[in-house]
Amino acid sequence: MGTQTIALLASSFILLNVLDVVLTILGLRGGGYELNPLMRYLIGHDTYLFLALKVCGSMVAVALLLLFGKHISVGRILIGLDTVMLGVVAFNLISLARMG
Repeated sequence: MGTQTIALLASSFILLNVLDVVLTILGLRGGGYELNPLMRYLIGHDTYLFLALKVCGSMVAVALLLLFGKHISVGRILIGLDTVMLGVVAFNLISLARMG
């Protein structure tokens, strides 16, 4: 995979994580429930910490993958990560739609 494709996949992963944060906060305000126990704990104690860890965590994951991913298929891993996050975002959207 080319550099532009890797950059697009990496950017997509980070943006999907940001969208997950926004949708999660909207869902919680509408009476929803965070399924991830660690994130549920963080949200309950400090929403800004949740936001920072979620977004910065995705950036660090991408940076580590790009820095140390010389012997692995970075593109395929990013496709997998993007697919998982797309599923999470879709789940959030469906949950929000059901809330009303």
